[in-house]
Amino acid sequence: MHRKTPMLRVCTMTAFALAITASVAASQDQRGTPRKETVAPKKGVVPVRPAPERKVPEIVEPSKGTKGPFHDLKVAMGLLTKARVGAARQLLEKVVKDAPKFGEAWHQLALCHELGNNAEAAQQSASMALRCEPKHARAALLLARLSLREDPVLASDYARRANQNAASDVAVRRDAAHILMDTGNLDEAHEIAESLAKNDPTNQRLLTLRSELAIAMRDFDTATKHLQTLALLRPGDPLPYENLAGIAWSRGHQAEAISALEHALRRRPKPEARKRLIQWLEESGAPAERIAAERRELQKVVPETPSEEPAERPKPVGR
Repeated sequence: MHRKTPMLRVCTMTAFALAITASVAASQDQRGTPRKETVAPKKGVVPVRPAPERKVPEIVEPSKGTKGPFHDLKVAMGLLTKARVGAARQLLEKVVKDAPKFGEAWHQLALCHELGNNAEAAQQSASMALRCEPKHARAALLLARLSLREDPVLASDYARRANQNAASDVAVRRDAAHILMDTGNLDEAHEIAESLAKNDPTNQRLLTLRSELAIAMRDFDTATKHLQTLALLRPGDPLPYENLAGIAWSRGHQAEAISALEHALRRRPKPEARKRLIQWLEESGAPAERIAAERRELQKVVPETPSEEPAERPKPVGR
């Protein structure tokens, strides 16, 4: 009898940095990372988006032996954890040449191309991964991500496919829900997020997603509840307070919005948030001394230009 080849499981890499932390399991994906600035549109509030999560491949059960495509895949995944994308790509190209029906190798090669900003090659490799393994959830998710800007409908289809085949992979299902939200499929995204939350109601990334969905669905009470929970779980993070501020301001609760934004600035003095606070203080008729004090704080990090033109105000809402 032939020995079964040990299974490999990988987590999707979505962003590149010079240093990538050690392998982490997708099922332990509990902590959120800060996202971009919150801004409130005319028709509502668009939430702060956390920055893409850094993910690194993880080998659940390593291959045995020191030769062959499975061993080479293991080595390539190790190179990726050290941010050696070029070396990993070269090795993976050899793997798919030697084992052209090895879906996971194609998926890892697609990740290398994505990290190298070669979207076309990434799409081709991910498509090969799906051709070899039609139920490869992470390959479908990668294709959804790559298609998001150019073809939202196709991205939605790939996201549904990823969710359907993700089984217990919470990270894949959560990210698929995020893409469905971004493509306007709010009810589907909400159903996925809430089903995941039943097993882990305080998962911070899920709470972030659920708050964004609530804002998109204009359920500001639910969004506020989720954001207040996040503020308790992450006391040093300014982003929940920035989103709370945006919701309060959009609902006409000026004092509450200003207070929440002040909380955010005490946690991290971001120039963009300071500019918005100055704008809100002016619009709410705050004392000139109070506004001048905030301008002095802003000047410490953003000096006035020689023209002495006022700093451009951020839009009331936006990402």
